[in-house]
Amino acid sequence: DLNTQTLISASNGRKVPALTIFTYALQYFKEHALRELSDQSGTRFVNEDVRWVITVPAIWKQSAKQFMREAAYQAGIASREFPEQLLIALEPEAASIYIRKLRMHQFVPDETPTFSRNTVRREHGIFSSALSDQSSLFH
Repeated sequence: DLNTQTLISASNGRKVPALTIFTYALQYFKEHALRELSDQSGTRFVNEDVRWVITVPAIWKQSAKQFMREAAYQAGIASREFPEQLLIALEPEAASIYIRKLRMHQFVPDETPTFSRNTVRREHGIFSSALSDQSSLFH
């Protein structure tokens, strides 16, 4: 279980609080993201300009999600006074929202794919190499 008492062992055997490690990692990502946003937009972005989303595995327990929130608070991403600046989202939900926002042209390739006989292999008796060399998938 990941919680505020969890320790991580370094390769030298020293134990460090997981919260410290996660806090440093989130600080790095925050600073990098703000720098990228500022560089690409030509406008200075500060932490208060961003609503941060941290994704976690869907199977994580509530204590692990709270651990991530605490690490984000300690990293300066959000605060207890302004908790709405941080959203802890489940990874499958975030992926679903991202896919729904993609435009159709991002799903369909510009050219129709072709396959050679060597590309299609038999797997557990389900597929066979029935496609002839360089035949189009959509013919």
